[in-house]
This record gives sequence, structure tokens and C-alpha cells, in this order.
Amino acid sequence: MTALAERIVAILMSDYNGRWRGKSVVFHCLAPDHPDLHPSIHFTPEPANSEMGLFICRACALRGNEIHLAKLIGITTTDFATPAPRPYRRTPAPPPEYPPAEEVKALWELCRPVCDDPAVSRWLQEERKIDPSMVETLDLARVLPVDIELPPWAVTRGGSWVAMGARLIVPMADVEGRTRSLRGRRLEVGALKELSPTGHAVSGLILADSLARLMLSGETLTDESDAADYVRDVGLIIVEGSIDFLATATKFSDANQNAPAVIGIVSGSWTREIAARVPTDTSIIIGTDPDMTGRRYRDLISGSLRDRCSDIRQIRKLVSEGAGL
Repeated sequence: MTALAERIVAILMSDYNGRWRGKSVVFHCLAPDHPDLHPSIHFTPEPANSEMGLFICRACALRGNEIHLAKLIGITTTDFATPAPRPYRRTPAPPPEYPPAEEVKALWELCRPVCDDPAVSRWLQEERKIDPSMVETLDLARVLPVDIELPPWAVTRGGSWVAMGARLIVPMADVEGRTRSLRGRRLEVGALKELSPTGHAVSGLILADSLARLMLSGETLTDESDAADYVRDVGLIIVEGSIDFLATATKFSDANQNAPAVIGIVSGSWTREIAARVPTDTSIIIGTDPDMTGRRYRDLISGSLRDRCSDIRQIRKLVSEGAGL
């Protein structure tokens, strides 16, 4: 192990919550566009095929040698004698693979309005303080019937979405504002609250109300005015999770001409491509959970918009605290 690799290991262990896993130290990814929820970078200080330590992120493919890693964590390398590094390239991630569009459309069309199901409607109203009639009017979510055949991706290790009690279904939109996937929300209390399609990506997919979808697609409103210009005037709210999305999107009457666009994010949702669709000079309110994950989302979003949108308010928990509403 080189002296530089020893120094890197010491800093990773003390400042980056690194821990040994076999011959590697694992820690959270340092890429600014990768909100790493679980430690994904593996740094191997003594690899078998290199004179220098090597690292790679198993999620986003960020990679390099110990000199590159030293620069990322702020170590000056001039005091360490190491072989001359070869430039590394970040391997482009393959495009995300979403569930088949026809299966997504078919399942969404089989789902029922939330007010048709007393249990789901009551859960929204009493447990989450969300108006089910507004959810239905705005078509933000539907109810998964218990008596239909589900596509193979609507399953988890615990069973099908129906068996897992994921009765509330929300659509996920891509950067073009098109519904590309669905997400299930369980009504029962448990560690696993939301279910994603098994075997398919969720990266680059967001929850979006009708105005946000028009902003993404670049389409016009019913009066032929530009949706992006409208969002620039009324603002954009970005929250974390399906429940905060539904609660925020239903806080405004559908007749309210000043209601902002609303986006909900989950792990991997926010991308540079989505950020580029937000109109310049739009007022932004970000409401994420007050935990490490929420702070990562907040920093990722604000960092991607700061150059074009100067009015960015970061609210710790938008719905529960009522800020900005």
C-alpha cells in the first residue's frame, strides 16, 4: 500500500464513515449528481493489477485511481511519490429501462378512482389529511383493484402489490412529461411503504401534477399560453415522496389561477435533464425530509437550479409545517 493510499484510508474512515468490506473501504459516492443512499464506492488500496489504489462507484460508475480520489477528498498529492496516473473516464450509465409502456398504460386504466374505494378514501382523509375527492379530480392517484391480473413487475419479494397491500397507485412521469411507470403505496404501517416495479429503473422519473407535466413536455395550456412561462409566474414546489406530493398538490383548488406546479421525487428521480426543463427565474420551494436523505435531495436540486433560479427556498418539511401554503 502506498503512503498516499494509507492517508486516503485514514481520512475515509474518520471523515466519510468509511468501513472495510473485504479488501476495500466502502463509503458514499462523492459525485454531485448521485444522491447515494447506501455506500456505493469501493476503494481498494492494494489491487492485484495496479501499483496504485483504485476506486469505483458500483451505482454510477465513477472510477479512478488513488490520485483522483485524493483530489476528490481534498488531499494534496505533491507530497506523495506515486506513479504517474493515467486519465480515467467516467463510464456513461446505460439508459434506464422502464416497464413496458403498454403494460403501464393497461394497469393504470384498470385502476379505479380513489373515491370508489371506501378504505383507501378513508385512509387518505383520516390518516393523511388528504382530500380524496381532489386526488380523484386531479387524477393524481388511483386504487389498485384486488381482483385483476398484475404484470410480472408488480411484485416484490413479499408477494404481489395486491398481497403487499399497495392499494394506492401513483403514476411516474419522465423528462418529457409522459407516464412511464407506476408506484404502489401501502396503506398498512411497516418499514416498506412504497413499491417500485421489480427489475426496472426509477431513475429520471418523478411524480408530477398536470402543470408540471406540461412544463416538462413544452406544451401549451388550454388558452394556448406557454406552460413554461406560466410556471415561471406561479412557481414550482418540489417535495419528497408520494404522500407529500399528494398532500401538496391537493392543497390548491383546481380553480386557483396562482397554484404552483408540483413535483414529487423519490430516490434517483432528480436529474440534470429534468432540472433543465425548469424555466429560468422560476421561484422554487423545496420540501424534503429532515434526515440525511432529505438533505441530499435538497442539495442536489438546489445545486442544479442555483445558476438559473435565484429564488430558492428550502423548507425542511413543507406539508407538515405548512410553509409556503
